[in-house]
Amino acid sequence: MPAATMVEHAVLAAASQEDVHAALERLGGIGSVVVLVTPADRLEGVPPLSRESGLLLADWAGISVDRSLGGTAYSGGGRRLDPAAIARLTELRAEHGANWLLATEATLASARACPGLHVVCVGPAVDDADPTRPDHRAHSLLDAARFIQTALTFG
Repeated sequence: MPAATMVEHAVLAAASQEDVHAALERLGGIGSVVVLVTPADRLEGVPPLSRESGLLLADWAGISVDRSLGGTAYSGGGRRLDPAAIARLTELRAEHGANWLLATEATLASARACPGLHVVCVGPAVDDADPTRPDHRAHSLLDAARFIQTALTFG
């Protein structure tokens, strides 16, 4: 069975259009691509890019605000895990057969708590002292897609 990849819409929105098209083409060649869309993404209108043929959209509430940390910090790496996010990621992983997640920094710790899910973050780490690390940290969205493609080919 081909490996599906889940991608947070925020990761796509932060990349250049050229990188997004190239990365989605590479990931689509491996298996299905599931774009995790928050209610805010839907309110703003998911760009036509996310409706390209072969892409699946899945509802994703994102990571809840951690009220114990003053309501401003998210359950990112090294902080408290978001049980609802972990449950939803586990559910989506099982539903789509996804083994990979291109995640934002805020989702990292909760995503790492999902057994069997390989997590790739794009860009530099927010906190050098953060104990939670992704399986791979990519320089760009296209770099992340290349890493997944290589890992599946030679892994």
